[in-house]
Amino acid sequence: NSGTLTITGDGRVKPRAGTGNFYNVTLNASGNTIEQGADTTIDNDLTITAGEWSTGYSGFGYSNLTVTGDASVTGTLTGNTSSVSLGSLTIASGGTYSATSGTTTLTSNTATGTRSVYNNGGTFTHNNGTLKIDTSANTNYDFDGDDLYNFTVECENGSGALTCDGEASTAVTVLNNLDIKMGILRTNANSFTIHGNVFVRKTSLTNKNKFVAQGANQTVKGLITVEDGAFFDMQNQGSGSFGTLTTGGIRVL
Repeated sequence: NSGTLTITGDGRVKPRAGTGNFYNVTLNASGNTIEQGADTTIDNDLTITAGEWSTGYSGFGYSNLTVTGDASVTGTLTGNTSSVSLGSLTIASGGTYSATSGTTTLTSNTATGTRSVYNNGGTFTHNNGTLKIDTSANTNYDFDGDDLYNFTVECENGSGALTCDGEASTAVTVLNNLDIKMGILRTNANSFTIHGNVFVRKTSLTNKNKFVAQGANQTVKGLITVEDGAFFDMQNQGSGSFGTLTTGGIRVL
């Protein structure tokens, strides 16, 4: 009924799935941990004001978490090895997202400034997992300088690639691979350092996939693979100055 469940109590609460989903959930339980006992869907927002929300608990394994709106974290959200799907992710100052070692999927742009991820002075811990931005609308991202491990972009509509734009004035480090499956990834004139490989995939749709450096220097320690019709653009979509590209190699298919 579009209501809010607020959890403030002592000890540990272990929600188990029954009939229906939560709508809004607020965790305000400093020093305490909520541990999922089953796959959990929140049909709007998850707000962690204080305390920790964990996707599992000792001896019973880990469950999947789906939040269709924004997950706003001032406390701690711990993904363990779960599948985590969030509409968007806001990490406030003092907050921590300890990411799943699997995939965190962000499906909309409901964080402040039409962002899919907004790290506003908090901490993003990658745990060797994949962060995937998978939207059907143009979106923005702000990692605030925290490292990613794998970064996947799938921003598209019926015409093809949509923009996924940097917002912060900070460099981006990806410790493994960057994979642009669908989308136009623009850097906001910030430098990316990719320790693994970069893939810019082909599409049969009208709007093609691109990595757009917007004039900033870029480093790819592995191999850049640009598939048929895709672009790796060191300018700003064909205009402006060129940055310097340092890479282990380029393959055009």
